[in-house]
Amino acid sequence: NRIGCEDRDLWLRIMSASRAHFMDEVHSLYRIHGDNWSKSRDKMEKAALLLIEKHCTTSAGQYLARRAKAAVWLESGEWDRVVAHKRIRAVKPYLKSLLAWPSCRPAWAGLVKLALGRSD
Repeated sequence: NRIGCEDRDLWLRIMSASRAHFMDEVHSLYRIHGDNWSKSRDKMEKAALLLIEKHCTTSAGQYLARRAKAAVWLESGEWDRVVAHKRIRAVKPYLKSLLAWPSCRPAWAGLVKLALGRSD
């Protein structure tokens, strides 16, 4: 049963077993269609949080998990504020991001933009 983020899970498993090298070229394309899971913000957020829990089990991983969760909630806040234009709904993920990582500047910026009525 798919929950989403399978590609990220694969890359994290590959990186835990080998080294990566940067290639400044496109080697794959992402097909967007009406049935993409990434269109469902709630499902993708849940899948990303499960993925973080799966891969961040060590003490060092817990430090990274807080930052990763902050990034997931920041992305949800940005989606709600900029794409979906659901300004009130955007407050909660921004605050969750800051609870996980209080120095997350983009989350602070998102809250300021909400207060100023900006959607950029």
